[in-house]
Amino acid sequence: MTKKEFDRILLKYYENNQNFIDKWTFTAALGSIPLAIAFVETVKIMCFWGRFLFMTVNICAVLVVVAHIIGAICGKKQCDIMLGNGKNADGYGHAQRICNCGVNIAFCIMVIGYLVIMGLLVYGG
Repeated sequence: MTKKEFDRILLKYYENNQNFIDKWTFTAALGSIPLAIAFVETVKIMCFWGRFLFMTVNICAVLVVVAHIIGAICGKKQCDIMLGNGKNADGYGHAQRICNCGVNIAFCIMVIGYLVIMGLLVYGG
């Protein structure tokens, strides 16, 4: 196996992995918003910090969705520029990396926050 074939295989696996991660984070964030709306009455009985955490988690869910969309747009523009005329499109690549980082951070906060909220609802808070 040559270096070029090995790199192509690694790129294929990287793309499959990234598609899987993107699909699940986007789906989880979109799915959490209607569920959160259904639990508003339940969360109203929680303490101030529980309600604050609930709002923070839902803002993170919206940020995940928005950052995914902006990152996809930047990635598409970067590819269009690079394939079209070969100009430097580093600005779009940098914007996409920032969006991906934002998605990862917001998604982690969202998941941890939902686990804390479930604990507060189960054990009182």
